[in-house]
Amino acid sequence: MKKLISIILALCILSALTLPVFAADYKDTANHWAKKAIDEWSDYSIVKGEPNGSFYPDRQMTRAEAGQIMVRLLKLTEKADISKLTDVKSTDWYADAVAKCVAAGILKGVSETEMDPNGTLTREMFFVMFARALGFKEEDKLSVGTTDMDKCSRWAKGYINALLNHGFVRGIDVVGGKTVVAPERNINRASAVSLLGQTVTTYITEDKAAVKPEGKGIILVVADNVTLTEVPVGTTVVTGEANGITVNGKAISDHTIHIVEEDKPEPKPHEHKFGESTATCTHDGVKTCECGETEVVKATGHDFKNGACTRCGVLESEAMKLQLEVTSGKSTVKVTVYDDYSFVVLVPNTTVDASEFKATVRMQNISSLDIGKLREHTATLNTGITGHDSISLQSWLSNAWTFGKEGTANNATINLDIAGKTASYAVYTPHDVLLGNPVEISGTPKDIEAARAAWETLAANIKTESGLDNDSYFTLVNGSYLRNGTEKLGFDKSYNGNLTLNNVGDLHALKQHIQDAVKLETVEGKDIEAFVAAGTTLKVGATKAVLTKDTKITVDTSVDGALTKLGAAVNGDSVYALAEALVDMVNGMLGSVQGKTVNVAVSFS
Repeated sequence: MKKLISIILALCILSALTLPVFAADYKDTANHWAKKAIDEWSDYSIVKGEPNGSFYPDRQMTRAEAGQIMVRLLKLTEKADISKLTDVKSTDWYADAVAKCVAAGILKGVSETEMDPNGTLTREMFFVMFARALGFKEEDKLSVGTTDMDKCSRWAKGYINALLNHGFVRGIDVVGGKTVVAPERNINRASAVSLLGQTVTTYITEDKAAVKPEGKGIILVVADNVTLTEVPVGTTVVTGEANGITVNGKAISDHTIHIVEEDKPEPKPHEHKFGESTATCTHDGVKTCECGETEVVKATGHDFKNGACTRCGVLESEAMKLQLEVTSGKSTVKVTVYDDYSFVVLVPNTTVDASEFKATVRMQNISSLDIGKLREHTATLNTGITGHDSISLQSWLSNAWTFGKEGTANNATINLDIAGKTASYAVYTPHDVLLGNPVEISGTPKDIEAARAAWETLAANIKTESGLDNDSYFTLVNGSYLRNGTEKLGFDKSYNGNLTLNNVGDLHALKQHIQDAVKLETVEGKDIEAFVAAGTTLKVGATKAVLTKDTKITVDTSVDGALTKLGAAVNGDSVYALAEALVDMVNGMLGSVQGKTVNVAVSFS
């Protein structure tokens, strides 16, 4: 029986008081499977029926209704400014709940200006709201068997994993010993209320309450200075906004999720004897002492020699996550990103055939983008460049090998900040450059787990689809731009529709296509800034990736005159001048980071 603590007396330190409740007499729930949960939470005024005396248990729950439940459940008071929302008026019954849920991070809009309060909720949407409301953190791994988590959206998986791992989501069925989650199905009012009944076994709302809870479910405390006694091991205590909570005689941190553990005697002072490290080339590990003390062991990253890692034995081809090859004649520039989040760029010290090149993209085992098996696509471009049949790649990328060896003054440090997740990279040339050999540029993350968090944050703002046709294209959404200092090359908003580069057979056609859609102007600024509008799409063969939010990328360096030269080339007659301008811009960007620390910030709105 859930407890709503109403009156607490000093003498009841070791006992819990249960307020008498009076079940709501809804005319449409008498024989409903969720009647018990509906009655309980109605008595607590967490859910309410309609004025006509009906609860409508089988009606689909809306985003506004779910938000109101969370506000009442947690007794939220802080409000966010939601004036920019065009579909929430101050006079709407749900306006207050929306403002409080936004402030608490429980409810997020479907766009920058829309909340869709009357939109229906899927089960995964409600699970995410519930998890955020109680303060659960996303969990990468799932410890229980399921049948349909592949249907779960990427943004919801971490929260649903947490609820499943702690036993707070039971699914709609069990098939072959595995839980059927049904994340894509709409959730009705009865199922939403039932989730509360399954998870919150003790609900405390009165200050200074003394409670001995029942069961191992969630104890939700929304009052201050509450004393919990005889709480079973494994019980989850959620304190929300509450302060001064004591569990089994020990004070716990405010505003946290606390899982009750078995009391263990304090270890005597001793010299720790740590076991073997469980660190790998791609994940941090730990050393554990017999007393339970742990020590983090940082992942070392791969060390490839002769096609395999000397540390973990993984083949270089298997560790590859993303690869781009640009081939012209017998020369190939290769960029490879590995599963330890390092990258290697190989630039041949040769010449190229200027008239044609082909680009090959390979991707595999990128779970954050739902890419499993190897995917590959090649496109060929006729440049239309004549009279320059042999162009030196050294002149194209003259600064590519000037980073110096690891630890020398010419090294570059790149600090990559993706929505608050920061990864730092050391960029260098690990080997002496011998005549005729490819130049190798390495980028190694200083903390692999930090790099993983940063890149997964980026991936969380990209929606992917697979199983499509094998075509490839790039669509740039209206309003996107690139600014270099005071130069801004923008995709003109007056252009009719989005800019799609698809099946462009030669550089002349590509040049004309771009010329029709962009304009160069002078603005204020010192650094490099790129703005990519939401909806921008990259399709490579059977994989399509769509940016879900407006994205701004800022680099605290610039290359004088690069965009002016590029803009002039776009508007000129020479295709070779366009290629030369692009190469000069790459050269300038590489040169601008030599021996420096460069900060790159990625933000979403």
